[in-house]
Amino acid sequence: MSYNFILLNVILFFIYFFISCKFSKKLRLIDYPSEDKTHLTPTPAVGGLIFYLFYLTVYFEILFNLNLDSFYHYLTIFSFLIFLIGYFDDVVDNNPYLKSSFFIFIILLFLYLNNEIILKTIDISFLDSSYELNNFFKYFFTVLCFWLLMNSFNLADGFNGIAISYALILFISIILIFNLSNIENFIILNFILILSFLLIFNIKNSFFLGNNGSYLISFFLGVFLIKFYNQNLATMDFSADRIFLMLMIPGIDMLRLFIFRIISKNNPFKRDKNHLHHYLKKKISEKWVFIIYNLIIIIPIIIDNLIKDLTIFLIIFQIIVYISIIAKLKN
Repeated sequence: MSYNFILLNVILFFIYFFISCKFSKKLRLIDYPSEDKTHLTPTPAVGGLIFYLFYLTVYFEILFNLNLDSFYHYLTIFSFLIFLIGYFDDVVDNNPYLKSSFFIFIILLFLYLNNEIILKTIDISFLDSSYELNNFFKYFFTVLCFWLLMNSFNLADGFNGIAISYALILFISIILIFNLSNIENFIILNFILILSFLLIFNIKNSFFLGNNGSYLISFFLGVFLIKFYNQNLATMDFSADRIFLMLMIPGIDMLRLFIFRIISKNNPFKRDKNHLHHYLKKKISEKWVFIIYNLIIIIPIIIDNLIKDLTIFLIIFQIIVYISIIAKLKN
């Protein structure tokens, strides 16, 4: 696959960005200020639209130059369906339980058509064991992983730059850790490219991801993490607990929020300002919120890839750090 396309894709990104923002009002993808939001001016929430247009470009570039298997055709269709759920959620604020039902149905159908995205074996390094999942539980567990990732990623998207930089960290980790084919390498490199540009514009408050963007990007993350984990399970030392380490901070932040809301007899999906990034913002300047949040995530990932057999200790350490920060900053 020729990497000359990447220069073309840079130009196309700016075209997609301009067009998406230009028509955001007609598409009703404008995020207006409110009491539970921090921005002060109406802002285009077109992250998913830009990302999907960019992915379509990459898809057709590969399609017209190489033979693609059915996986990528299905991925193109089902990622569009995920984008649509996020889009309508942005436009009409769907019931979260109805939205979750749609997610589960679409992901189940996607898994049925793509066995390579089903988690069949869970390899845990610190136990030195592998667990085979039975036919029912492998579907249940895989769908649960997608649902948790997509919702935790969406909750992290409450402060400019955090969700996009988090996705950027994970896609860079993917390309450095796993053995990828030329097609896979080309796709992930392009994702890193677009996320880098999106991060700059998001930090400048030029646009928001919106639910359409957070759900779409996290869906791609889930798909490729599972795909590459399954592909490399037999040939390299990369266990499920290492993926857990990569995804843990937004995950445990979501778990804490859900528990707190249920105890308070509130809807667990109701917006509030009790996220980790909200607590950080109360005590430090906004630029440091972005930096510290990313350092909490990236430092254990780097250490885990440099030094073997530390994953469980890094998980415990990260949990302690998270609990300590929340306990110190929440009041």
